[in-house]
Amino acid sequence: MSVITSSLSMMDISDPEIQVSPLSVTKNGTYAAPLGSAYSPVTVNVPTGAEIISKSDWDALSTAQKQAKGLVAIQETNSGYDRGELVNGADYIPLNEYIPYSNESDVLCSAHENMFNSTKTYWGDGIYPVLYGGRIPAYDSSENAVVLNARSDGIFGYVDKHDESDFTAYVVMRGTLISNYGRLISCMKSRSAGYGMMLFGNTIQITSWASDTSTGVSSSNYFVGAIKFSSSASAGYVYDSANDNLIKVAKSPSYCGQYVCLGTTDTTNSGGNSEPADVNVKYFAVVDGAETDEVIEDNIMNLYNEFLAE
Repeated sequence: MSVITSSLSMMDISDPEIQVSPLSVTKNGTYAAPLGSAYSPVTVNVPTGAEIISKSDWDALSTAQKQAKGLVAIQETNSGYDRGELVNGADYIPLNEYIPYSNESDVLCSAHENMFNSTKTYWGDGIYPVLYGGRIPAYDSSENAVVLNARSDGIFGYVDKHDESDFTAYVVMRGTLISNYGRLISCMKSRSAGYGMMLFGNTIQITSWASDTSTGVSSSNYFVGAIKFSSSASAGYVYDSANDNLIKVAKSPSYCGQYVCLGTTDTTNSGGNSEPADVNVKYFAVVDGAETDEVIEDNIMNLYNEFLAE
């Protein structure tokens, strides 16, 4: 509670011999005007500390509401030493900053490399941030990328959409240890033909499982790609920067999965046809719903210009 005590003379401040001056107070205390003077008006503005807000309530705020905040303590847990993070709402970055052609309200997760924190068990913003299989990954400061070594160390990333609804996912990444079938980004209901969408391979393939199309683009260099699923408009996208060509391949899967995974087929990361890969990731986003080709193509080009263009 803020407590301000202002000691004023009992004199009538309308007396012309009384020197009246304003007082602005930012700390609790007792303030006495000098003899023969008085304070008027007295303006009190004592900071009361950071607002505490739950992560779910913070995520539910609009961009304008977040940016109108000052210091906010986002509480993620009710126990332990580290219970959340302290942020300045005025510096909040919209979820669709790097995919500006998407509706911000549809972005389930946006994770870019400078948001990574090795003390956190998740990466990114949104209602469904990137979670980890295995331990928390490392960060490669020389490449400004999050290191997900699913093949070497069993560490992969994934977004849990909490259902098998339509989606669009974007990635800026490269493979560092990857086989012909090594997974890049995947969303599979099961390891069966027509049960999801995926980009895989040291030469990037677009597939719905057992329906593979080569893009001719190497995954050993950083690239921008996307996958989307809907009952009528599933497709994979890869930007071929060497030839300034955006490759789109339509597929017709019957199903998709709940988890959008990086570096592995699904969240089990083991068993037949798992094919994990080591990947470095600069950006990963998942959007609710299958976006139009125009939106996806414009977002891919923006991601290339933001992360890879020299």
